[in-house]
Amino acid sequence: MGRRETIQIHPMCWEDEPDTQAISLSAFDHLMPRIYVLITLVFALDASVNTSEIIEHFKAGLEITVAQFPALAGTLQTNEEDGSLWVERKKENTVDMIVNWQNGEEDTEWPTYQELARRGFPAVMLEGDKLLPQAVTEKQLFRGDDDDKDTPVSTFQINFIRGGLILGVGVHHSVSDGPGCDGFLSQWAENTRAIKDGNRLPRFNPMNLDRSRLNPTATPTTTRMQELSEKLSAFRLVKEPPTLPENFIMPSFSPTMYHFPKQKCERLKNDCKPSNPDAWVSTYDCIMAVLWRATTRAKIPMLKPDMDKKINLTHAVNNRKILDPPLPDRYLGNAVSLAQVTPTAIKDVIAQDALPAIALAIRNSISRITPQSIQDSAEWVAGIENKSQININVEAFLGMDLAATSWQQMSSYTQQDFGFGLPKAVRFPKPDWEGYVFVYPEREEGVEVCVLLEDACQGRLREDEELGRYASLME
Repeated sequence: MGRRETIQIHPMCWEDEPDTQAISLSAFDHLMPRIYVLITLVFALDASVNTSEIIEHFKAGLEITVAQFPALAGTLQTNEEDGSLWVERKKENTVDMIVNWQNGEEDTEWPTYQELARRGFPAVMLEGDKLLPQAVTEKQLFRGDDDDKDTPVSTFQINFIRGGLILGVGVHHSVSDGPGCDGFLSQWAENTRAIKDGNRLPRFNPMNLDRSRLNPTATPTTTRMQELSEKLSAFRLVKEPPTLPENFIMPSFSPTMYHFPKQKCERLKNDCKPSNPDAWVSTYDCIMAVLWRATTRAKIPMLKPDMDKKINLTHAVNNRKILDPPLPDRYLGNAVSLAQVTPTAIKDVIAQDALPAIALAIRNSISRITPQSIQDSAEWVAGIENKSQININVEAFLGMDLAATSWQQMSSYTQQDFGFGLPKAVRFPKPDWEGYVFVYPEREEGVEVCVLLEDACQGRLREDEELGRYASLME
């Protein structure tokens, strides 16, 4: 019934490193929830492939890449007095690369590659607890989880299944966001492929490690902090983690995936066209408008809110191209701002003819992210006395708000060939969250999204007429 082996990876030339290094994190790294960014890449494998060679190439490539991104070989540390974070890297630190063989004829508990492909690689079939160690999958968004001392920054797991391979990656969110992990994966793939083919290693940009541009230029005064707190509505301070009522029964959640075909995306953009000829909306804005409206309708029977209640959509915006000059594409760190749509009454979010207005409101929230707003956020973090109290200001978990992340521009489908072909699917493995949307990396044939809701809400979402006009259920 399968077997597992843990390979402890030393970064290349680790013997020459100092006994201990303290790696500083940026202000933006303190804004992220204390969870792991989890990414799974699904590959097809020919039956004749030499799995031992694949493992050796992965190992050699990882030794080089972790040396290039040294924070990944460290442990996350927290200052108990002010909540500030840093990474401690000791000379003897290793990174776990777990190899999990589930490709025998008797390994029927795991889906085959063909089964995954036939169903469109649904996130619900990619169980994080199987594809990665439980230590990185058990932390849940919006649940108030804290880190232990010496929390490993990263871990990796190679899962051989019948007909394929699933690479699982876990990187702590306080050290990097999804696009940063994407850049690391592309570098790892290029290094691994160069080793396999006997070629020169690709160039590495040392500016990928420079977090200084996401730090403040000054510490704010008390008056300035009041001003910043009014401007930065996406965050709040929480002194005590939330607690649930004594008799509360946690409902069941499930991820459901939808596909927006390219042709229907064009129709959707046309239906969302702003009345103002000088305004424009992107495909992302339109997809999120449909999903915000549909998930809001799906949650109303469960939560029975006042229709005049104002709700918001909070979604991640990549700062890398907004900064001037831009950050490197493979910058490892958190470089995302949280954009919030101006709070809107539920009745106005779901109004019959409101789709274009909601899409434009989403575009306007993104337009408010500027180099100045990025600097404001960094300055606000510097002025917080206890940074462990920083939380995202959204009532999405069993609430009427919605949170979202877009991996739409990640490079997996074009750059992450480790020597046996590009991945066929990129997923966050079966997230056990609620009130959340993932937009996965874009393909030529359209856009895939994963919606995370309570099960009864998912049932109502499947029947949503407007959503069904533009997207098809993947299952």
